[in-house]
Amino acid sequence: MTRVVFLTHSGADSGAEQSIVGYLSRWPEASSRPLMVLGEHGALEERARSLGVDHVVEALDSAASGTRREERRIGRILGAATGLVRHSSKARRVLRERSADVVVAIGFKSLVFGWLAARRARATIVWSLHDRVHHEYFAWFMVPVLRYLAPRLVDGLLVNSSSTLATVRPGRTPVLVATPGIRLDPRPFDGPHDEVRRVVMIGRLSPWKGQDLFLRAFADTFGQTVGSSPAHAYVVGDALFGEDAYAAGLRDLAEQLGIADRVHFTGHVRDPWEQLVEADVLVHCSRIPEPFGQVVVQGLWARCAVVAAKPGGPAEVITDGVDGLLVPCGDEAALARALQRLRDDAGLRCRLAERGRETAAPYDVSHTAPQLAAWLADLHAGRLKPRSVADVRQR
Repeated sequence: MTRVVFLTHSGADSGAEQSIVGYLSRWPEASSRPLMVLGEHGALEERARSLGVDHVVEALDSAASGTRREERRIGRILGAATGLVRHSSKARRVLRERSADVVVAIGFKSLVFGWLAARRARATIVWSLHDRVHHEYFAWFMVPVLRYLAPRLVDGLLVNSSSTLATVRPGRTPVLVATPGIRLDPRPFDGPHDEVRRVVMIGRLSPWKGQDLFLRAFADTFGQTVGSSPAHAYVVGDALFGEDAYAAGLRDLAEQLGIADRVHFTGHVRDPWEQLVEADVLVHCSRIPEPFGQVVVQGLWARCAVVAAKPGGPAEVITDGVDGLLVPCGDEAALARALQRLRDDAGLRCRLAERGRETAAPYDVSHTAPQLAAWLADLHAGRLKPRSVADVRQR
């Protein structure tokens, strides 16, 4: 029996943390399910509680928190690092109380205090990386540290896609490509309607996610009433990391485009299936390569016709024209053309919906969680070879 503790600095109900909660909710060893330690109170607590995931909150030092923009300043990073080092004592206490064998640190902040705590507790330390190591995501001076140094300081590395793995140099560190822990909803989703009635985009409201591109492409495609039922757009999500101005600007943009009466801003929703159950089309249109994009798999499973951006994680899931449509990152014209194809070709929407559900099925956490648990146990027991790369996906 391998005792595992997952550490996160966050309490936000964001993608990386949702993925881990999904894994823990289906952990194969019911008698020794891992503990998740959160660095702050937040919406993630409710998700963990609702899924029966064992969790506690050990509040971070205030110096260790900050927005993404602040985290690109050298002075702010040094101050945050000091707070994270102090937090390692709290983390070590939890590890000792739990007699932890393996510690999985989610993200770089958690790696700082998690590495110190794990080494002092004589536990195996694993870094769970959910972002591509690139200046698009991190301050330029942090990229070499995250790309070359951090992966070599840990005992194992978890990445959410081959696209993410391509941005780091793990050296001899064993690697597992573990796609997010997605719980596929068991309900029998309906196929597309004869007309496109509801087009949905789900994700954090952020410039790099491209909600403004979505609104412009939607206006180009559905700005005029087409068919008997005009299409409506649903922008699902909220700003999480100091990007409130962008979120407010999206409402102004909808007014400028003349589609405000058919654009609905739902805010953050805990359950994406509530939106996907009625959707005909799901749009993913990040401006930069997405590390994975678990909402893409969820949309495929929900029988949506999915349009996603390439390159990046979605292009590892979707085969263009077979189970979804791929468009280049940041290409508003290409996105509008894809939406127009789906608007005009009901047969194409139906074919993509049927094949998409088949594509999504192997990503369910019931398949992937046992493989993650086995890999962590093998890593702790020393059964993995240096430089080994494993992949939990069953395609």
